[in-house]
Amino acid sequence: MIAALTVFILAYIAIMWDRIPGAVVSILGAAAMVSIGILSQDDAVRRIDFNTLALLCGMMIVVGLLRKEGLFEYVAIRVIKIAGGKPWSIFVALCLFTAVMSALLDNVTTILICLPITLALADAFRMKPLPFIIGEIFFSNIGGTATLIGDPPNILIGSRAPLGFMDFIYHNVPVVLVIALCVLLFLRFFFRRDFGVVRENAEEILAEFDETRAIKDPPRTRRALLVFGLIIAGFVCSRLIHLELGTIALGGAFLMVLVTKPGEIDEFLKEVEWPTIFFITGLFVMVGALEKTGFIKLIANHLLTVTDDATAMTLLILWTSALLSSFIENVSFTATMISVIKSMGPLGGMDLQPLWWSLSLGVCLGGNATLIGAAANIVAASYARRNQCEISFWRYFAIGFPLMIATIVIATIYMLIVDL
Repeated sequence: MIAALTVFILAYIAIMWDRIPGAVVSILGAAAMVSIGILSQDDAVRRIDFNTLALLCGMMIVVGLLRKEGLFEYVAIRVIKIAGGKPWSIFVALCLFTAVMSALLDNVTTILICLPITLALADAFRMKPLPFIIGEIFFSNIGGTATLIGDPPNILIGSRAPLGFMDFIYHNVPVVLVIALCVLLFLRFFFRRDFGVVRENAEEILAEFDETRAIKDPPRTRRALLVFGLIIAGFVCSRLIHLELGTIALGGAFLMVLVTKPGEIDEFLKEVEWPTIFFITGLFVMVGALEKTGFIKLIANHLLTVTDDATAMTLLILWTSALLSSFIENVSFTATMISVIKSMGPLGGMDLQPLWWSLSLGVCLGGNATLIGAAANIVAASYARRNQCEISFWRYFAIGFPLMIATIVIATIYMLIVDL
C-alpha cells in the first residue's frame, strides 16, 4: 500500500507541476505499479475502462469532423444574428450557445469555436472582449455539467457508476438551468457598464458575418449532421438497445467518416487527443493499484467515521469536490473519488446515487473558480492573451470564486430538495 501510494502521490505532484506532459506521467506511474509487482500485467489491463476510452475517442472524431465542416461556426453566427446588435443580447446568445455546445461537445472545442467569433464581434462593435470571454468560460463549464458527454469527469462517472445518458439529463439539467439563469443575472449586474452602448449601424456590421461561407460542402454536412443525430438518439436509447455508450460513439464516428470522407480516415484519427486517452488509461491503472492494496477502502472507511449520514456525506463530497477542483486537475481527482464512493456502498450500506450527483456537480462547477480550474479556462486565457486581451489569475478569481460558491450553494439546495 505504501509503495502504491508513493507512486500515486509522486505522479499527482508531477501532473500538478505541469512541466512534464500528464500522459507521460500517468503511463510511467502505471508502468511503475506493474514493475514493482503491485499489479500483474493482466490485472492492469482489466483495470482499464475501455468503454470510457471508446466514448472519448468516438466523440473526438465526431467533433473534429463537424468542426471541419464549419457547422458550429455557421450555427454560432446564426445565433448572434438572431440576437441582434445589442451588446447584452449578443452576450446572452454567445453564453447560451457556449452552454449548449459544451453539453454536446467537449468544453475546449466549444471555447475554440466561440473565441475567434467573439473577438471579431468585439472588434467590430468596439466592445470590451473581457466580459464575453469570462462569460463563455463560465458557461462552458456550466453546460458541460448538464450531460454525460459534456465534461470528462461526467464521462468517467457515467461509465464507472454506471449511469446512463438520460440519468444525467434528468438529474443535472434542472439545476444547470437555474444556475445558468442566476449566473446571467450576476454577470448582467457585474458588467452592466459594458453592455450599454449600441452601435447605430449594428445591422450592417452583423451582415458582414456571413454564415454561408462557413459550410464547406452542404450535402456532406447534412449527412454528417444526420449521423450526429443518430449518435445522440443512440445515447438516449442506449439502455433500450442494450449498447454501451462507447460502442455507439465509436461506431457513429466511423459511420460519419464513411458518409462524408471515407478516404480520409487517417486524417480524422488525428482528431483523437491521444495524450488525453493515455492520461486516462494510466489513471485507471494507478487507481486500480490503490484499490487492490486496500487504500481506497481505507479512505472510504475514514470518511464513514467522519459521518455515516447520507445527507452529510453527499454535501461533504459536493463541497470538497468543488473546492479541490478549483485548484487541482479534476480528472485525476474524479477517478480517485469514483473508487472511494464505490467502496462506500458495501461498507456503509449507503445509497450511492446522491453521491454520484454531488461528485458530478462539484467537480464540474468547481472548475469555474480559477483560471486553472478546467482545461477550457486555460485554453481561453491563452487564446485571449495571444490576441492582446490579458486575463490575470487574480482578476478572474475575484469574479470566478464567489460565483462558484454561489453555484454550489444552489446545487446544495437542489440536492437537499431533490436527491435527499
